[in-house]
Amino acid sequence: MKQLVLQSHFKKFFEKQRKNVYQQLDDIQKERWIRFIGSGLNSKVLKELVYELIGSKPNDEIVRVFRAITKMYCGQLVEEARLVQIDELAFKHGGKEMLPETLPLAPLKPSHLQEARRRMIKQKILV
Repeated sequence: MKQLVLQSHFKKFFEKQRKNVYQQLDDIQKERWIRFIGSGLNSKVLKELVYELIGSKPNDEIVRVFRAITKMYCGQLVEEARLVQIDELAFKHGGKEMLPETLPLAPLKPSHLQEARRRMIKQKILV
């Protein structure tokens, strides 16, 4: 019973914190926030993957942690891939100082993601 009260208290606290953070965002950040919160991984597929990794049926907490880590990894990989894309454009235009202030970015290519992963491994962000 005590644990349920604590969980309820923390849930209300974090919901309030989430609203405070959201109110401080500009329109572009709000759009990204909504996409991030709405994105997710299929629980059934994730449970099967975790089962294959650990060899036993995972509980919901393990799946939740695995989902969060996976989501953070994907976000970090995409951010790094965008930097790779900008570096590639800068190289083509003669340097970053030659790029316009507002730069329309095309969809990421597999090569951007591969280079981002390579950089993250080199920086020891990934192993």
